Amino acid sequence: MDYEQYDQWSENARLAREEYVQGNLTAEEFLRKIDTTRELTSYEAGKVNLSDGPSRWQRLVARDFRFDPERYFPEKWYT
Repeated sequence: MDYEQYDQWSENARLAREEYVQGNLTAEEFLRKIDTTRELTSYEAGKVNLSDGPSRWQRLVARDFRFDPERYFPEKWYT
């Protein structure tokens, strides 16, 4: 994919995302639209149910404004 092709794909993906966020596309339709090289073997997508309340991260930050994410969520766990 050259630069111009990528630029066109990026714009089409942005427009498809807007359609998806607005509820005009299903997840499967969205994936089908952005997979122009047909690399995916399936367009099936599951649904994640988000909790109504604040996440663990949000609760930790709310309790302590000095919250250090590296302390609780390091990129690499050392043993």
